[in-house]
Amino acid sequence: MVFSYIRISTQDQHTETQRLKIESFAKQRGFQIEEEIAVEISSRKSLEKRRINELVERLQEGDLLICVSLSRLARNTVEVITLVNELIDKGVRIIIIDESMDLQKHDYMSQMLVSLFGAFYQMERSILSERTKSGIARARAEGKQIGRLPYGSKYDPFEDRIMDLLERGYSIRSIALNHLPELNLKHCTSLRNWLNKKAISIRISA
Repeated sequence: MVFSYIRISTQDQHTETQRLKIESFAKQRGFQIEEEIAVEISSRKSLEKRRINELVERLQEGDLLICVSLSRLARNTVEVITLVNELIDKGVRIIIIDESMDLQKHDYMSQMLVSLFGAFYQMERSILSERTKSGIARARAEGKQIGRLPYGSKYDPFEDRIMDLLERGYSIRSIALNHLPELNLKHCTSLRNWLNKKAISIRISA
């Protein structure tokens, strides 16, 4: 049986994006998706809430699991390795599209690739989160205002969403163009200026 696992982190993302990518990949390889698990939840939530435990229970020997990225399945290196090893032990084949991984057995190369990608994602999230927190702490130490500006801004109602996305590693450009559909933004300049005025002047690549 062929399973797909889809996870998005915010209401502004769409499961359909990952679904179409998986279905297109499956069609090219001659697979037919028979079961799907799709969730809208942060990677910081538990395995149960992300329905990973349910996924592991449902997958049986000979089944195939297709996912867009390792970052959709797990939140850190230990979790990635544990999950992959558990599924391979059950005789489950795992295909990760973005990383071009096709995992079926405990060979050295597969374990190395899983560890490297898992460590990279974890390090990237940690660095960006630390930059955001450091920027806020530095601004507060300098007596600058953190929070909504007194004269108001179109971004103020979305402050919690923006800060959460920044801490999870999204670029300012990605947030402006993909995660604030209510504002119909065409560029990220005004969002960057808003962050600078709030003294959150961390550098995040576009």
